[in-house]
Amino acid sequence: IASDSLVREAESKLAALADSRRTALYDYLRSIRQEILIQAQNPAIINMLEEFGTGWIALPGTPVEVLQQLYITDNPHPAHERSALLQPNDGSYYSIIHETVHPWMNKLKQDRGYQDIYLFAADGNMLYSVSKASDYATDLAAGPFKDTGLGHVFKSARDNPQLGFVSFEDFKPYGPRQDAPAAFIASPVLQGEDLLGVVAFQVPVDNINAIMRQEKGLGSSGETYVVGEDGLMRNDSRFSETPTGLIQSVVSVTTRAAIAGESGVR
Repeated sequence: IASDSLVREAESKLAALADSRRTALYDYLRSIRQEILIQAQNPAIINMLEEFGTGWIALPGTPVEVLQQLYITDNPHPAHERSALLQPNDGSYYSIIHETVHPWMNKLKQDRGYQDIYLFAADGNMLYSVSKASDYATDLAAGPFKDTGLGHVFKSARDNPQLGFVSFEDFKPYGPRQDAPAAFIASPVLQGEDLLGVVAFQVPVDNINAIMRQEKGLGSSGETYVVGEDGLMRNDSRFSETPTGLIQSVVSVTTRAAIAGESGVR
């Protein structure tokens, strides 16, 4: 009787912990979805797309070459701090607009913990990025990164130009981020009934780690983690000193049952 009681108590505790983590993760992802919908209808974002589009057209030469030279190659800040550059002083209308709006966009990125925020023209050209990775200013519809998660969410949002539409791409290695796990969410930006462009976020794994790696109630040997349909962890294990997201396989009877939609304790 004592043994059965202890087992039931442990099962109840596990179920409660799993439910609390699921709820916290769901609420976090839902907040990102709400944020992307708000920004897709934000007059400031609409104005940015228009102004950056005008500045893009007015750039001398090929925009991708000019912008990558100004904001990446000649950027005086190291790669992880490229967002510190406000104005390369090239005299272009694009850079004038960039200096005006970049502080606000950078603050939004930092406040919400996003890896990056992107603005795309309807044709796929990345008009703006906060972080200025190697995908900056490229064509996500037909360029070198068209088959990445970011390319997929852009094209999905572009092909569904309606208020309230959200496209999400699960974590996968992303080349412009040194193949680190990256997930993306995007929504179309409309002007009247016409597609003006697309706004997108790179979803940070750090916030998901913060939710799943909480130790309270887990003792010295317990942990909670997210597993994708491919059987790979999506967050980093609390017991590993190196990243486990998209690396550690957790294929077991339990994970197969969960992916199949079952619930319970084993």
